[in-house]
Amino acid sequence: PLYFVGGDVRDKFLKKAPADIDIISLIPLSQVRPILNRLNIRFTEHSNAHSRIKFKVGGLSVDVVSVQGDQLKDNLLSRDFTINAVAQSVTGQFFDPSRGLDDVKAKILRTPGGDPVTTFKNDPMRILRGIRFLSNYPLKIDSSIPSAVKETVDGLSSAKPRRIGFEFKKILQTEKPWVAAKLFAEWDVCKYISEDLNNVITLKQRGSQHRYNAWAQMLAALKKAKSRELVVNAAIMFSFIGKYKVSNGGK
Repeated sequence: PLYFVGGDVRDKFLKKAPADIDIISLIPLSQVRPILNRLNIRFTEHSNAHSRIKFKVGGLSVDVVSVQGDQLKDNLLSRDFTINAVAQSVTGQFFDPSRGLDDVKAKILRTPGGDPVTTFKNDPMRILRGIRFLSNYPLKIDSSIPSAVKETVDGLSSAKPRRIGFEFKKILQTEKPWVAAKLFAEWDVCKYISEDLNNVITLKQRGSQHRYNAWAQMLAALKKAKSRELVVNAAIMFSFIGKYKVSNGGK
């Protein structure tokens, strides 16, 4: 009674290699442990929002949580986006209460239940996750999301810095980090990541050597670099913060 869920199912359709595997077990974790022991799989146990078992197989991190059978639907509907709310049994059947497969095929980023305000209020970090998906996959944004972000984005002010850093680090390693940087400015997200970086958004540049204002120049540099390297993209973004500190009348 196991279901693959989330990124592993999504990435099959979007032709991406999964970074990890999430499994929902319909049997208690107490019954999962002896199975893993018999298979000589070494695992660790963690507990935050849910108790979980973690282990590695073939270089991939595997995360197992347990729910009762009647809670599977609620678990999926409580997830961040419909493209992550599809479960697939080990025999291949799909369980898809939010029609996430339709959204995967149509390449649309949408929240389960069509209420993104509640989704983002429940966990504002989902805003950054959404930005990461938009910069890593060829997805269109559901029309309900931008206004919901503007209504709930201040929730990031109480998020733990390590959680923001974790998502920001992953964003800088996406296929198109300049898409994320564009959304940082459009959705007023940047100030929750770095005040220094946020100052660059409105920084004007004057002089014959400058074709763009600072933020637009940074976007162009990220796009031209075509890099998924964390250090390269961080260097491009943060090299601009010194310009603000020494700016004087835009010079």
